[in-house]
Amino acid sequence: MAATLLGAVALTRTGHPVDRHPARRVVLVSAPLLALGAVAMTWSADLFTLFGALVLLRLFGQGMMTHAGFTVLGRWFTRRRGRAVSLAALGLNTGEAVLPALAVALSGAAGWQAVWWAAGTLVTAGGVVVAALFRTECTPHPADGSADPEAPAAGWTRAEVPRDRCFHPLLLATAAPALIGNTVFFHQAHLAETRGWSLGVPASAFPLCAVLTVLCSVASGFLLDRSPGSCCCRSSCSRSAAGCCSAPSPPRGARSPSWPCTASPTASS
Repeated sequence: MAATLLGAVALTRTGHPVDRHPARRVVLVSAPLLALGAVAMTWSADLFTLFGALVLLRLFGQGMMTHAGFTVLGRWFTRRRGRAVSLAALGLNTGEAVLPALAVALSGAAGWQAVWWAAGTLVTAGGVVVAALFRTECTPHPADGSADPEAPAAGWTRAEVPRDRCFHPLLLATAAPALIGNTVFFHQAHLAETRGWSLGVPASAFPLCAVLTVLCSVASGFLLDRSPGSCCCRSSCSRSAAGCCSAPSPPRGARSPSWPCTASPTASS
């Protein structure tokens, strides 16, 4: 958790180069550092090295890569920005569905260190390919060559954003789905145990979850291009609240973990 929080705080200070530098340059810097974090996991014989590797993975993996990709898409597309971002997000869903199984198979065949070496190699090779594709920076232009009436105006400064009255409620609204999703995925063993389910029950829901995530992502992209973002945000929060309220509660007397962020000993074993 400390590595995740440190990576998140560091991203607020290191994310601005995406707005100032071409996408190719950002990829050429972020991809090697992410690969270094992956390779450092193979050397994590002590706590200090493990912590440093996790910070690199969180900052330049889930942090900078996602931030750079969505920011660049928002800069390149104007009329169909929501659709472009939703289609790009399918790469995250594909990775979540395919890469864990591949990692388990490779770990069983060659050891867990081979997984991290393969991840570092894949990230490096992918960074080179993406940088080659980004050799020419894309700039959106209307088909008729006229000025685009939907082109974004000058952006706000970092000091202006926190002073807006909508910023902090929006921050809470976007943080809630991530918190709920991580809780369910990280503690599925405990959630199943306290309800008397076998571990195959939550695992069997993953394919359905992946299909619904893809469908909702594509549909949301189309809606964002046609509806105000505030309407979509309210709809997303209400669906998350409805899902939490409809989740079956554990029976009375069910054993709870000693700490909210720790799975039960039986489940973890």
